[in-house]
Amino acid sequence: MQPMGPVVVTTVEQAQNGVLKLKGDLLFSTVVPLRKEILAWLERQSSRCVLDFTDTGRVDSSALALYLVCERAARRQGLDLCVKNLPADMASIAGLVGLDEVLHQLAE
Repeated sequence: MQPMGPVVVTTVEQAQNGVLKLKGDLLFSTVVPLRKEILAWLERQSSRCVLDFTDTGRVDSSALALYLVCERAARRQGLDLCVKNLPADMASIAGLVGLDEVLHQLAE
């Protein structure tokens, strides 16, 4: 088994026009602290929101769980939540568990 390497610190960066850029690894150890921050950001939005995964590194199933929590919160608030540059591993996990159609990918 190969070593996983160091975990990249995960941060969020608020961009303009309802876009939230996620940076770093989205693993169980990193998404738990991010959840509260992203949900607070969603509460401040008023229309379409985009989670931008362009600068993410490794992802696991907890990244998909984080998206589902955000999707549920956005729906309750009447917001449209989309993803940009979804990591291939996250899309594969979603497909494996039958949730690929839940991910609303932003058309480029």
